[in-house]
Amino acid sequence: LEQIHRRVKHYGIDLARFDAYADQRSGRGWRLNDGGRCRALEELMRYRNDPRGYADKMDCVLRGRG
Repeated sequence: LEQIHRRVKHYGIDLARFDAYADQRSGRGWRLNDGGRCRALEELMRYRNDPRGYADKMDCVLRGRG
């Protein structure tokens, strides 16, 4: 979880906003199981060259359009 949060901070994304996004996408239990954390980290890594695109994706999901 620390590795995920470090990457989120590196992207310049607010942790509370990321957590809300991840909760909405994967359910609140994503933090508690290895699979959920791995999926979150894999998604972050796919956007390592486009953090702004990831933030835009999060915005769409949080607004109910994703």
